[in-house]
Amino acid sequence: MSDLEEKLQVIREAVSQYGLLLTAHADEEAREEDFSLHDIHEAINAGEIIEDYPDHKRGPCCLIYANLSNGRNLHLVITTEKIPTRVITVYEPKQPYWLTPKQRMRAR
Repeated sequence: MSDLEEKLQVIREAVSQYGLLLTAHADEEAREEDFSLHDIHEAINAGEIIEDYPDHKRGPCCLIYANLSNGRNLHLVITTEKIPTRVITVYEPKQPYWLTPKQRMRAR
């Protein structure tokens, strides 16, 4: 198991045991993009970590990507060491920032 897979397993266990919190920003973004709490939980349980941010200003966190059962793509930026786990932001990856759901656009 890779380090990122282990990290994701720890996140899943923490969410299962202690739940999660959405920041005001994450809640606002989820509502604007029509993502439900169910979608967020599905992303955590079925997704994968595609970027790790150990030095993030809000503390260590990572970017989780999931293709949801409804066919939509979802990104979550989520803390990796706080209990309960905090969702920092929620969004659908798309251009101009994302070439594909897992590949960022190159800087010009």
